Amino acid sequence: MRCKFEGTVTIDGDSQSRLLQGAQSDATVGSPTDADIIRIVHRALQIYEARHPRPAHVNLKQAAEMLGISRHTVTKIMRMGKLRYNACGLIPIEQVDKLLVAAE
Repeated sequence: MRCKFEGTVTIDGDSQSRLLQGAQSDATVGSPTDADIIRIVHRALQIYEARHPRPAHVNLKQAAEMLGISRHTVTKIMRMGKLRYNACGLIPIEQVDKLLVAAE
């Protein structure tokens, strides 16, 4: 099995408990064997793949949906310089996140 894995994985509490319950029911008493560890890692990757990852860049419409505002308002924010397109004509997700944090 080949896996391409980049970045940091965070597993929410519910997924962690399901992962640990599955691992405990599969594991033998005592310290885990290599097979147990492989099973746990495989299950963690399945949980990670099932989640919908956030895109690194979004278009104007997606940014508006994420911010809960209209496309016209996002355009105004871009004119003010708080959001900018990258070289590909998309908005980096970090910029959207900064606006979301500022709005809280």
